[in-house]
Amino acid sequence: MLCKQSVACRELYIMILAVDFDKVLGNLAEYPALDPPKDIHRFVAWYVKRKQKQGWYVILNTCRENGALISALNYLDVFYEFKPDNENANAPWLIEKYGDCRKISCDINIDDKNMGLIGWLLRRLG
Repeated sequence: MLCKQSVACRELYIMILAVDFDKVLGNLAEYPALDPPKDIHRFVAWYVKRKQKQGWYVILNTCRENGALISALNYLDVFYEFKPDNENANAPWLIEKYGDCRKISCDINIDDKNMGLIGWLLRRLG
């Protein structure tokens, strides 16, 4: 059973981080083309990789599909040596429990459209 509230079962709860690709991890030139990452993209990638190493489940939440998605995954591998746990889908245990839906369930969502410091930095520096 997954639960957030109880200290006794906290170790059973896996935190989930969803991260957008374009303008967040990837430096978008003109869709679907990409330029090498800027410092802000490298910072976000460092943070996401750090969370994954801490045991977080990382979902790449992007509108990219098929060849464009493969291109994004290759970009993550080449520039950051990073592979997300899942792409454009919820964690398997959540799908099993609640069924599949298009909305990604996560504890933290990083996107260039977010309100807050990271979103602001991505809009200003990305």
